Amino acid sequence: MAKKSEKSYSLTPKGIAWLALHEAGINVSVDEPAFHAFWDKFVELLTRHGYSLPGIPVPTPVDLQDDNFGTMLNCAVRYALGRRTYMPSLVISFITPLLPKLSSKTVSCFDQDVTEARYYPGGYGDACDEEDWLRFREAVRAERTRRGEELYKSHREG
Repeated sequence: MAKKSEKSYSLTPKGIAWLALHEAGINVSVDEPAFHAFWDKFVELLTRHGYSLPGIPVPTPVDLQDDNFGTMLNCAVRYALGRRTYMPSLVISFITPLLPKLSSKTVSCFDQDVTEARYYPGGYGDACDEEDWLRFREAVRAERTRRGEELYKSHREG
């Protein structure tokens, strides 16, 4: 019976990258920040060009016009409205730059939800949040105007 005296190792993609650097005469430890910076850039370049490595997920592109994505954004706005946390500013700062790329249905829902929020208990939340929501509403309405869409008017408004 043969005696197993040697250890067996599996090379990971990160290990192969280290080995390639080592064979090229670039002696760097896997614990050094320089190696981690190299690895991060390497993975970024691979994924940007559509390649993947085992165990490293490829980012899924998001279709900003997709109704499911828009629904998730609408849920985020509805959740954040009236909250007295960091959530309103986080949601607003994430969505505002996306407005020109989102579907009209999604942007229309923002217009309606933010307009109606002023009539509900708790309204927009704290005073600073109210300022943010009103700026967001203006950005939403500016985008709808740019598209030639009719702005939402609440039945509660005169």
